[in-house]
Amino acid sequence: MLRNILIVFVTLTIMLIAINHYVFSWTGLILSRIGLCEYKIIGVPTWNGLDKRLSYVVDLPHVASVLSSNPNDKVAYHNDALEVSRNYGDVEYNIVFHNRSENSNPISEFNLNIRPVPRDYGALELDDALFHHRPENDNPVREFKSNRQTPQKYPVARGEKCTTPAYYIKRNVYRIIDDLPLTPSQKAELKENVRVSQTIKLF
Repeated sequence: MLRNILIVFVTLTIMLIAINHYVFSWTGLILSRIGLCEYKIIGVPTWNGLDKRLSYVVDLPHVASVLSSNPNDKVAYHNDALEVSRNYGDVEYNIVFHNRSENSNPISEFNLNIRPVPRDYGALELDDALFHHRPENDNPVREFKSNRQTPQKYPVARGEKCTTPAYYIKRNVYRIIDDLPLTPSQKAELKENVRVSQTIKLF
């Protein structure tokens, strides 16, 4: 009897862990309800969000040239810095590379971040100059008016929802990395340094 109870307990625990990681983050839901999670973000394992140094040098002009033909990506290259962006729903994922010199040796560093993507309002033409931010119930709200003077608004998210599984977030980043014109070992190094964390709402 005790053995059967133990088997059921272990099975349920494994199922809950799998659901939390791959399907729905119920731990994120609990943490958000008690104020310990505001949203989830991506980054690299460095102190205070600093760039992560790579063991190889990235050919930024080549990467920018190859990815510019990918309709899913937005590529910005300027002065030894390259940002590759891709939208997943209302969230924009960004991989940023920097090349610099250290003791006369070229080095490459990279970082990860998330930015909000304005929602699609269909045929409604928007003028970005009409946007402004204001607080509402302690949450930032972005508001605009259409040419019909119909007020529209939506919260400005700064990351993925707390209930979004870490597996889903990492998978989005991995898909961008897989499209980079790098060797398998170079891509593996990038993937090893992808971290998912959560922010805490202090006020």
